[in-house]
Amino acid sequence: MQIPHRMGPGLAPLRLCLALCVALLAMLSGPVVAEPTNPLLSVVRIEAHVPGDSRTAARLGTERAGAGVVIASDGLILTIGYLILEADEVAVTDRDGRRFPAEIVAYDHATGFGLLRAHEGLDVPAVALGASSEIEHLQTLLAASVGPVPAL
Repeated sequence: MQIPHRMGPGLAPLRLCLALCVALLAMLSGPVVAEPTNPLLSVVRIEAHVPGDSRTAARLGTERAGAGVVIASDGLILTIGYLILEADEVAVTDRDGRRFPAEIVAYDHATGFGLLRAHEGLDVPAVALGASSEIEHLQTLLAASVGPVPAL
């Protein structure tokens, strides 16, 4: 069953172009560092403020919080897009509780992912990117979320 979308078929090339731009930004943003011993070290907290008169404020709220994963050594962070959609202020908090302002780099409506970049000073290792085609049936995977930060 195909789920209809409100954007119409004429925007398919635009969505593909945006997805390719997001991928290109991720590749050009800087070298990916070696995988940290514990991938949880790459998870950061994201907080965003959205103006009250924005289209999504009534449904998603004006104060949003969630998680992101640092994917490049220059502070590029992948997150779920609704956290940063229409935000006018975004901040990233590391495991030590240090807070850094961040800027929105991209939002992809087709995938629902967002990219942001933390400003200078964020010292969080980038997680190593892999290929989903290498995942085997019943292989154990790690799903990271935001909440109390466990001691390592």
